[in-house]
Amino acid sequence: MKKNNIYTIQTIVRVSIVLVLLFVFLNVNAQPAKQYYGCKNSHHHHLSKAPELTPEELAKVAFSNERSDTIDIIHYNISLDFTQFNQQEISGSNEISIQSKMSNVNSITLDLLDLNIDSITALNTLLNYTYDGNLLTIEFSDALDVDEELTFIVFYNGHPTPAASGFGGLVWQSGIAYNLGIGLGATPYNYGRGWFPCFDTFVERSTYEFNIISNAGKRAYCVGTFMGEDILPNGDLLRSYEMNQQLPTYLAGIAVGDYDSWNATHTGAFGDVELELLAKPNDLSTVVNSFQYLDESVDNLEYWWGEYPWERVGYVMTGNGAMEHPTNVAYPISLADDGPVPVHNEVMAHELGHHWWGNVVTLNGPQNMWIKEGPAEYSSHLFYEYVFGRDEFLTVTKNNLLLVMEEAHINDNGYQALSPMPYEQTYGTHTYQKGALVIHNLRGYLGDSLFRVGMQSVLAEFAYGHMDAIQFRDHLTIATGVDMEPYFDAWIFAPGYSSYEIDKMSSTASGNNFDVELEVQQKLHAATIFHQQTPLAVTFMDENFNVHHDQIMTDGEFSTVTISVPFEPSTVFLNGDHQLNLAVIGDQKMLNDDGPTGIVYGGIGANIQSNVDSSFIRIEEYRVAADFSPTNIYDARIATGRYFRVAGVLNPDTEIRGSLSYDGSDPEKLDYDLVNITEDSLVVLYRANPEDDWSEYDDYEVKVLGSSTNGTGFIFIENMQLGEYTLANADIPMVSSDNIIKEKINWTLFPNPTSDQIKLQGALSKDGTYKVSIYDIRGNIVLGEEMEVVNEKFSLTVDLQKLSNGIYVAVIRGENGKEWGSQTIEILE
Repeated sequence: MKKNNIYTIQTIVRVSIVLVLLFVFLNVNAQPAKQYYGCKNSHHHHLSKAPELTPEELAKVAFSNERSDTIDIIHYNISLDFTQFNQQEISGSNEISIQSKMSNVNSITLDLLDLNIDSITALNTLLNYTYDGNLLTIEFSDALDVDEELTFIVFYNGHPTPAASGFGGLVWQSGIAYNLGIGLGATPYNYGRGWFPCFDTFVERSTYEFNIISNAGKRAYCVGTFMGEDILPNGDLLRSYEMNQQLPTYLAGIAVGDYDSWNATHTGAFGDVELELLAKPNDLSTVVNSFQYLDESVDNLEYWWGEYPWERVGYVMTGNGAMEHPTNVAYPISLADDGPVPVHNEVMAHELGHHWWGNVVTLNGPQNMWIKEGPAEYSSHLFYEYVFGRDEFLTVTKNNLLLVMEEAHINDNGYQALSPMPYEQTYGTHTYQKGALVIHNLRGYLGDSLFRVGMQSVLAEFAYGHMDAIQFRDHLTIATGVDMEPYFDAWIFAPGYSSYEIDKMSSTASGNNFDVELEVQQKLHAATIFHQQTPLAVTFMDENFNVHHDQIMTDGEFSTVTISVPFEPSTVFLNGDHQLNLAVIGDQKMLNDDGPTGIVYGGIGANIQSNVDSSFIRIEEYRVAADFSPTNIYDARIATGRYFRVAGVLNPDTEIRGSLSYDGSDPEKLDYDLVNITEDSLVVLYRANPEDDWSEYDDYEVKVLGSSTNGTGFIFIENMQLGEYTLANADIPMVSSDNIIKEKINWTLFPNPTSDQIKLQGALSKDGTYKVSIYDIRGNIVLGEEMEVVNEKFSLTVDLQKLSNGIYVAVIRGENGKEWGSQTIEILE
């Protein structure tokens, strides 16, 4: 039976804050999820979009790669003068050594962005050239034959042009000059061309020398091996580096500034790894403190990806953006000045992961950007598993799944396959966050051991080269012995997501065991094909909480499998340890009076009201539509975006109050199809098993936030039962009942907003001692006070001076834990 209440938020707050408060109202007893930043944080700017390419521009991109079929650039020797530092200008030369791959090659076309050409020479002879500010075409004196080598020197100067997005190119900022090798929003993305003439592609790799002159007091730091420093007669400094491992030009890195260094040696599984942190002298100690998990990060990624392949692990503090230049990662000082906080740890691990994925093996073009960004972002997830444990890792992984399913299609103009990715969506949420999602799934498909073997074999096979998705797939198949075509067809070459539901379980005694038959249905979320050969973890539990874990293989929409189980199970669920990211999010917990009192994930929660003995509960939110009933007696329109399943083993004394939020405030929200006009016809439907008919649940309460037309609110489900729940629109006659909840409490909070204290004043129908708890927006209790109600009235002043600015929730509960009322508090300076 439905009960309706409208809650009016007294404090005027933005809609985004109201939605956060929804979560708090629902989950005041649940452990808060860690806030996950990942590469969604603004330091990556990866939501900067390039314009959609015209056919002519696509042809130019293709031509850029094809140059490497004609000429191989073997080596760059870059000599630059940075002494015009205040003018933000450079001057110098690039000595380029090439080898012809064809006969009769008489010219070369290089990328160089808006710099001035002084001259070009080879063997002391001037060469003819044309230059339009983007492409520099040089005519050779004599045509080159196959394998013939030539070295020529380009002398140039000028003010480098950074990317318009603010990420990319050689820039001067806060007294330092540094480059970021990718220009987000640019065409092409590669930005080596921003400071030296080159083949600026993902496929061309070369070795490097750097000879950099700077003013006294500023030092140059480049990728590679430090070869020495000379003081010139005028007092300027000349510093030299060599990079003898081949790099594409976007990975060549430089930083010039007033740097001090911290150096250490880390002894890892494969031997010593040199560590270097570069920062301004006043920042160095703070930076070192922030990188306190650097040793663990090296150990973790060597375990998964293999021996660290570069001379040192180095990070240089810069002004904006993180970029994985090997041995000299450009790293924003803003992320390293607050200690080892989550966002810093994740970016640190992400950039370190690139030293394998991207720096050792890169992609054949932007259409396969996930090949380097997916494993790098997953490296930041693995950091949590190694440093903070499996539970924290699962929190990060699940939060990433929710982020991807809720935002990727909005941010990236629809549901995208990871390969080939449209050019304008290259650096988007799909590439980074779904890239990490599918790497976790690859681990789930293969298991940890084969995953390590396969990924390390790919790195070895394509070391210091590039690959595409098909080469990745085929070599993984060879290295692991597992056919990877179904996985790549489902997760790489097609958009969307899959979920799996157990439609029916039946058990038959077989000796000391039971043969358990499962009927499994696959459902799709924006996917274009049913996934094949999907390995699913399955967990069985009996009434005594005995557990049996197994794995099943599913194919297509419907699968039937039989498993031998050492007991007769009373409940079963899939993907219990979140081995795969699917279009369903779930969690489970043992509940008892002395232990955790609630569980929440996704948009549904369950809080224990009474439980004399232990119970086990698992809740799941499916991000697909529920099946319709064989009959639909209410002519209900069922939600198309999600439904819920509650499974477990409950003792007879367990009473659980469920709660779920709904949001249809705009067309991109999950419940817009149900509440975009009004919430008046919103109902909760229930069925004990998937083959049963839907019917309205016996006892629930819809609490509308604000008005019945803004599409936001939450629902309490009293005495929640095991089974499935969904939201629907239906015109079900309201039943009059004395049990409909009236206003529980009449009270006010003032002043609100406040800066130091707040007074609670009002009336309750029953005298006694009550508990007032103040919660922050993550569900943590930050203050607690007892309050006496005498003659059905109360008045209490609470000191809030220790709390920071923000939104909080005050909740009044009786001695039995029953909630009587809640209101928001806004604290201002």
